[in-house]
Amino acid sequence: MNHQELFTQFCSGTNKSVEQVYKSSFSTVEKLILKNSGTKKDAEDIFQEALIALLGYCKKDFTLTIPLPGFVYSISRNLWLRNLKKNKPSGITFIDIEEYTVIESPFNEKDDSRKFIKIFKHINRLPEKGRQIIKDFYIEGKSLDQIAEELGYANKESLKVQKSKHLSTLRKFLKSDEK
Repeated sequence: MNHQELFTQFCSGTNKSVEQVYKSSFSTVEKLILKNSGTKKDAEDIFQEALIALLGYCKKDFTLTIPLPGFVYSISRNLWLRNLKKNKPSGITFIDIEEYTVIESPFNEKDDSRKFIKIFKHINRLPEKGRQIIKDFYIEGKSLDQIAEELGYANKESLKVQKSKHLSTLRKFLKSDEK
C-alpha cells in the first residue's frame, strides 16, 4: 500500500491504518524528542498531537506528496520546536534526524496504537467547535487571540475556557474507556 492510500485509510478511521501509521512513525518521533531534551512521555504527547494534526488534513483537499512517516515527522518536529521555544525562550539547540532509522520502542506497539485509535474516536465525538479549536491551536499553530477572533469569542480568555472544557471532555471519554 502506498502512502497516499494509507493516508486515505487513516482518514476513514480504520484501526489497521492507525496501527500502521504508529508503527511506521512513532520510533522516529520518539528519537527526535529524546535527542532534543524530551522524555518518553513528551514523545507520546507530541505524537498524539501530530496524529490530531494529521486528522485535520483529512478534512482538507489534501494530497500527500511525501512518505507518510516523513509528514508525521515534520508535524511532530514543528510541534516540538514550538514547545521548546515556549518553554526555553532563551535559546535552544535542536538536533534534527537526517535519516528515518528504526529504534527499539519501549512501548507495546499494539497496545499504544489502540490507545491512539481510541483518542481519534473520541475526538470525533467532540462538538464541531471543539474539534475546530483543537485543530486551529494544535495543527494550524494559531494563537488564542487569532482563534478567538475567527470563531467569534469575546476574547482569548473565553476561548481558553472552551479549549480547557473540550480537552477535559476528551480526557473523560478516555477515562471511561479505562473502566
